[in-house]
Formats: sequence, structure tokens, C-alpha cells
Amino acid sequence: MLLKLYNTDQKKKFIDLARQLTSDANVPLEDVWYNTRIVEGLILSKLKEDNIVIPDANKDTEKDEGHYSGAYVIEPIPGLYRWNVSFDLTSLYPSIMRSLNMSPDTIIDDVNNNPIMGGIDCFTASNGSMYRKDKKGFLPKILDYLFSKRLEYKSKMKECADNNDDIGIAHYWMRQYTMKILLNSIYGYFGAKTSRMYDKRIAEGVTTTGVTVIKNSANFVENMKLDANISAGDTDSIFIDLSKVVTKDNEKNSCLHIADDLLIKINDNLTDLFINKFNGTENDIHYFEFKMEKLCKTILILKKKKYAYHLIWDEGYDVDKIGVTGIEVVRSDTPQVCKDFMKTVLEYILRDTDKEKIDKFILQFKDTYKKMSIEKKSIPVGIHGIKKYTGKNGMPIKGSPAHVKAGIFYNKLVLSKCSHAEPIFDDSKIKWYYVKGNPKVDVMGFINYVDELDNYQIDNEKMIKRLIDGKIDLLYSPLNWIAPIDKSKQISNDLFC
Repeated sequence: MLLKLYNTDQKKKFIDLARQLTSDANVPLEDVWYNTRIVEGLILSKLKEDNIVIPDANKDTEKDEGHYSGAYVIEPIPGLYRWNVSFDLTSLYPSIMRSLNMSPDTIIDDVNNNPIMGGIDCFTASNGSMYRKDKKGFLPKILDYLFSKRLEYKSKMKECADNNDDIGIAHYWMRQYTMKILLNSIYGYFGAKTSRMYDKRIAEGVTTTGVTVIKNSANFVENMKLDANISAGDTDSIFIDLSKVVTKDNEKNSCLHIADDLLIKINDNLTDLFINKFNGTENDIHYFEFKMEKLCKTILILKKKKYAYHLIWDEGYDVDKIGVTGIEVVRSDTPQVCKDFMKTVLEYILRDTDKEKIDKFILQFKDTYKKMSIEKKSIPVGIHGIKKYTGKNGMPIKGSPAHVKAGIFYNKLVLSKCSHAEPIFDDSKIKWYYVKGNPKVDVMGFINYVDELDNYQIDNEKMIKRLIDGKIDLLYSPLNWIAPIDKSKQISNDLFC
């Protein structure tokens, strides 16, 4: 176990990240698990530099339900789209706080007594909260600091890359990454009732303003005389379908040219929005900005925040790769052979492979799957609840989850007949499968395969339905495709109809 933890940390660098975060935020190492403590430590240390002390947490917040409006996700129409460009808003929530000078020391408490009418110049967030302009809040100052340090570290990281300094690259990557974490954590701090400076008006002001920005931008694109449409979008990004306006035989360069022109217009619209909606002026500085992030030759959209794409341009570089967001066709509790299979199917779809070829590949894999060893085609999973779901007779009780039941059956029916078999405990990593033709045992698990498992035949059809058919339907449905049917099986069934 210790070796596994060590190897994981060598790959993910969690300990280095924790140490860097606590160092930048000036908090003890044990506070790294608590977002509010990290942000609070950062804010308090920065305020101390200016000899500013803030009061303890307000206990009256316990009466506040703490709920407020969240982010907005555009409802997409599922399907396969071509030539989509992705525009991303740069650090949206921190940029909102900087642009509207949002801070506990700039918020105006009595919004009913309109401060604008009273001669106090202020920004207005989408939830109606107002922030004075005559002084810069301590929070935007901290955000400015974090932004500048992140840019500094990214610049130094590039210098190290130019000099082939791998140690320097790793060091400055970690430094800029901790800055990114802190930047994106601050807004949530003000929405956490446990925080010392909890203020729902600020947190909700950020999220509602973000909704205004993304909705307005999407409407702006839809209303342009360009015949471009929004195919998907979430908190801080939009995908724009340019398939109707690209030049044939030169689609990629045409898309990039159109996107460059569109980017200028959509960012100009953000300036208009800042002035007209948030009470900004031409003399005020705002940080709302879209950047072009991706160009996708194809994008398969299943539902909100669930899509896959064939990426051919990524932040200025030509690429050729498949990306996946939110689609669970490659979950951890899937056999590796099935993961590889589903990735191939997805890539076939995104690369415009003929359906007939994809169908043939699916049917061939199903036949291959049936002939695989049980070790290869069983479902891998971590197990918890062995003690909880084991009855007095050593058998699983009613309501046991399938994989837990499989582990209990193994301990009761296989382990007792095989002295060299390894018992299954809570936290064991096991594999399990559906059993065929046994009225009392419907699932079986194991850690390492033993011959006694031959008495419990795998139900290939049920495994295929769980691991393959459902996931194929997930990918085929947005395309209005029908899953392939084994004709030999269909003929066999027809004989008995």
C-alpha cells in the first residue's frame, strides 16, 4: 500500500502541491484540505502587510440558508457537429471580481438608497449588489497580485523550456498552478458560511454576472448575420458551429480566419456589456475577454457537459487528437479491453468512419469478448461493505450491491474449497462477473482466478449488455443510429417466433 501511495505521488506530485499551496497561503500543512482556510490564510497574510485587521466570523450567518444562483449551462441539441471553434472566457470569476471591484470593503450596504442617485459612482453586479469605484478593494488587489505572479511563473517556465531545464519547468509549473488554484478558489470563499468574510451578495454577484456574460455572448453570436450557431456552452465557454460558413476544400484555414474576426467582435461586445449592464465607463478597466482555445473538425454532443471532439488546432498549435469531456464510456470500473474498444468506437465516429465499418467492428468485438479469459473481461472495482452486507450464514443479505454480493459469494462458496485462494476484505481490489445458469448465485467475484470458479459460468450476454450495449446506445443515439444486430442470432430467434 505504501509503495502504491509513493508511486502515485511521484506521478501526481500531490505532496509537492500541498506544500506549495500552504506556503503561498501561509497556512499549516493540515489546512490544505480546507478551501476556506487556504483562501483565508492568503487574504489575512496580504492584509497584514497593509496593517489591516478584520473581525471574526459573523455568527448570524447560521440563520442564512446560504443558497444562491449558480452557473449557467446552455442546453445543447445532441448530435455530431463539424467545424466548431471553442471560445473560453479567461478566468471568468476572478475577472468579474477585478472588473467590478468586488470586495467586502467596496460593497455598498444600502442598495435601496440608490448610491448612483446619491452621487457615489459604483459598479452594479447582475444580482443588484453595488461596489464603489472611488477606491480599489483589497480583494481585487490580491487577485491582481495572483494574476501577475502566475504570468511571471509561466514566463519563467517557458525560459526553462527553451533551455531544456526540466527541473526548472517542473518547479515553475507547480508555482503557476498553485496561483491558478488560489485564483479560482476565492469566489467560493465568500459563499461558504464557515468563512470569516462570508457574504452571499458577493458570491451570488459573481455567479449571476457570469451568467449574464455567457448568455449575452451566446445571443450576440446567434444574432450576427453570419449563419453561425452556438452548439454548446457552459460556465465560461461556448462552442460555435461554423460549418455553414467555411470555405470548402480549405475548411481549417477558413475556420481560423472567421474565428479571428468573430473573436474581435465578441470581445468588443463585452466592452459594450460592461458599460451598459454593469455601469462601467470607457475610462474603467475591465478584464472580460474571450480567447480562442480549440478548433474541432467534429464534435459529438450527448447532453450538457458531455461531449467528445476531434481536435485539430489547440491554442495556436496544429494537433490531431481525440478529446473527451464528461462522457463515462471509459469509467474506471470497466475492463481495460472494453475501455480500449469504446475509445476506438468513439474515434471512428469522430473521424467520420462509415457506420457499416463501425457496426462490423462492434459485432467482431462482441464475438472476441466471449472468447476472452474471465480475468480480462470481468469488471474491476474496489469493494466496501463486506461486513455490512454479510448475513449470519455467511451469505449476502437482501439489498447487497452486486459487486459486494460477488465478493461475499466468493468468500462463502469458493474460498472454503480452495486453501490457496486469497480472501476478499473491505478495500480489496476485485473483479466480478454475472453468473449464468445458477438459481442461487447470480454474481461472482475474485482477486486472482482459481479453478474452483469454473463452477460458476460467466453470463456473456448479460456482461455485454452492461459493458457494451448501453455505452454504444449512448454514442449512437445522438446520431439517430440503430445499434448493430447479430444477424445469425436474429435468424435463430426468428425460427422460434
